[in-house]
Amino acid sequence: MRIAMTWKRHALWVLMLIGVSGCGLSEYQTRADEQAARVRAFDEINRLLDDPLEPPPRMTYEKINEETRLKEKAEKAAWPFDVYLRLPKGFGVTPKEKDPHGHPFACFRYASAADASTSIFVAADWIQLPKKDGEKKDGEKKEAEEEKGVTPAFLQKWVAYAMQDYFTKTQKGTLVNLPDKLEPKPREVKILAAYPNPTALNIIFKTFELNVKGPGKDLPVLEVYIREDAGRQACVIVQRSAQPANLIALTKSIEACLGTLDISRDAGPKRAVYKKAKSP
Repeated sequence: MRIAMTWKRHALWVLMLIGVSGCGLSEYQTRADEQAARVRAFDEINRLLDDPLEPPPRMTYEKINEETRLKEKAEKAAWPFDVYLRLPKGFGVTPKEKDPHGHPFACFRYASAADASTSIFVAADWIQLPKKDGEKKDGEKKEAEEEKGVTPAFLQKWVAYAMQDYFTKTQKGTLVNLPDKLEPKPREVKILAAYPNPTALNIIFKTFELNVKGPGKDLPVLEVYIREDAGRQACVIVQRSAQPANLIALTKSIEACLGTLDISRDAGPKRAVYKKAKSP
């Protein structure tokens, strides 16, 4: 009798352990399935994008020689800090034109190899604090203050100036509205991370749209996305047809592109890690 009771107790413990291990196995399987689904989703989006942008060509500008007090030409990096951004497939990693649009604003155009009506412009600069009363207005910078950037409000004006410069050169039209009369709206974009993380924070952009008038019926639309981060700001401008045939696919690839934008100190190292991981 005592042996039978002992056997029953052992059997009960075995059943309990099987039940506990079964729950653990089920939970593990669920987590594994969720992670696998995130990896598949990442791979799908990853295939929509090109490699990270290379730093654009250096820019030539004029500065005052402190000894002679005469103007002389000098060179500087187009963007004062590194920008990590992966454009949609077919846009490449280098600008279409060597010179930026809206000089001295360093706004470079990247053209779609598949659709001539679609381009993406990218610019970056430091955030300058608003000037106090009695100081110089935005844009009236001394040569010594060149690296201090511009205010967010002035960046929006430069966007319009750069776009107008581009349209004037290509004779494609002119801007109808100006960004200083618009109120940018916030937009959250999911970060595209190499290791999918469901708790990752989203990127917050300020966004607005510029309208264009000119010849033809299908006029271009300009979607402007501006990100600010720790004293840095970057701008991504999408020029597309008002009624593109591939709107759904284009919207998905642009969303993925924006999710890669990094203007922090990690931007340069992140590009290096990407290249190392891709190299044979």
